[in-house]
Amino acid sequence: MEWELRNLNVKDLRSEIQRTLDELKSDPALRAMATQANLDLDEIDRVLATTGKDKLIEVESRGAGLDPATTAVIVAFAPVAAKIVRDIWDHVILPRIRKDHGSNTLSPKS
Repeated sequence: MEWELRNLNVKDLRSEIQRTLDELKSDPALRAMATQANLDLDEIDRVLATTGKDKLIEVESRGAGLDPATTAVIVAFAPVAAKIVRDIWDHVILPRIRKDHGSNTLSPKS
């Protein structure tokens, strides 16, 4: 998936993703977000325990975005658990990043 990144650099985006994956293991608020999105917490726990968190979601810079204030990034999900990882991205990580750094921090690239 291609995204336009604002308000964060690629390194900070990676850190935010890793922090959220770490906290998803025990943070009641994040686990509640996952539950509200009908995600299977047992499946999430299994995936987090069996796949290195740095391998679940990879972020790669693709250079400048549509304007000078943005960076184009590719976000890729581990094939072994792509469905649940995509769901975690859509329903937990992306909303948290937008809440913490602004609603326009990550926008799908058109």
